[in-house]
Amino acid sequence: MLSMQSVREALEKKKIDVWICADDWCNTLDGIRDFVDAKAVETIQVKTPDLGGLNNSIEAAIYCKKNWVKAFIAGGHCP
Repeated sequence: MLSMQSVREALEKKKIDVWICADDWCNTLDGIRDFVDAKAVETIQVKTPDLGGLNNSIEAAIYCKKNWVKAFIAGGHCP
């Protein structure tokens, strides 16, 4: 997370307008909160199966929204 936070700060300092997304490094509700609180990303992929259900996915999305981080909710893996 620290390296993503450093990259985000460098991009912001140079006024480069891109989003950093936490994806496979962020698979729990606590992990999502950590990334959001560290201001390490602009967007997070919320994986419903990894978070244990829709209730935790919705809680994660609400937490992101309250902290100005974009979230998108993904479903499970196709067989």
